[in-house]
Amino acid sequence: MDFDSSHLKTTLSERKMSMKDILTVNALDSFLAASLSDSLRQTLNFRQYKKIEKRISEKYAISVQESIKDFQKLDAILRETFGIKADKIERDFISKIIWIEKINSIPWLVTDDLKICGIILESFGDPYKRTILDNIHEKEEVPLSMQNGTKVPQASRYRRINELVNKGLIVETGFSSSGEGRRAGKYTSILDKLKIDIVGTTALIKMRIKDEFIKTSFIYGLLAPQNRQKIKSKS
Repeated sequence: MDFDSSHLKTTLSERKMSMKDILTVNALDSFLAASLSDSLRQTLNFRQYKKIEKRISEKYAISVQESIKDFQKLDAILRETFGIKADKIERDFISKIIWIEKINSIPWLVTDDLKICGIILESFGDPYKRTILDNIHEKEEVPLSMQNGTKVPQASRYRRINELVNKGLIVETGFSSSGEGRRAGKYTSILDKLKIDIVGTTALIKMRIKDEFIKTSFIYGLLAPQNRQKIKSKS
């Protein structure tokens, strides 16, 4: 499966933070958070994980998974607890779930994580969700606009949109006003391109994330320099 769109050419440092920037900050990190939370639990021993969990709750009043969505908070607690060993811990638990592979010199995120693969396979296997993802791939849309050229009933459309938002595949990027003065959310997908390889019962998914979400991802910023040994070139 391939999905193409043009990339943004400006960075956050080149323009003021807009409402769209605020709403899309850490969208990729939020999508990965559940799987990374499981991976961190497996990387640390029981006492270490419970210590981290308790400290995050004390300092920020949030869960470990929520701290991954705002990764600077987890990073601060790991460094407070483990010092310089925090770098290796972050590298280890992130690279178990996601890594970078270069395809034609372009970096893609690759995963065989069951939870992430399950979300993607279920979403693209559902004809209504697939239609919505296709509809908002290249541009932001409000739910009512998505009916143009689609056969997704309105009730199903809103329900599927909420499910896709909760799973992290699409995000609300702003609002649009109708002629009656009502405000409706605008949505876009975090995916630029997607490749799915299935061998037997195992799935390997390669994702090209849209530039706007790469630029606001703390995890991707860690992943790129720390996992250079995992970057492979594919001619």
